[in-house]
Amino acid sequence: MIDPRRSASNVVATLWTVLIGSVVAVWAFQSRPLPAALIIELLLLVVVWLAIKGLCDVIDEVGDWLRARRRNRLLGKMYREAMKK
Repeated sequence: MIDPRRSASNVVATLWTVLIGSVVAVWAFQSRPLPAALIIELLLLVVVWLAIKGLCDVIDEVGDWLRARRRNRLLGKMYREAMKK
């Protein structure tokens, strides 16, 4: 099954990569021959995509951890209240 949050982080990483990649493309193609500029562009796009994807995954994991912590706290509170009765 596809995790919608992971798919969303892929989309976010791709959109930011396209945005940053267009800026890098202008810089890379200004003073370099075509093959060198293409290699620079592709390498930087891969690095940028992986960095942004990693950041999105870290943010997702922190969110999961916070949700689990809140859920466990609520379950503990409900358990303590049930044991008092």
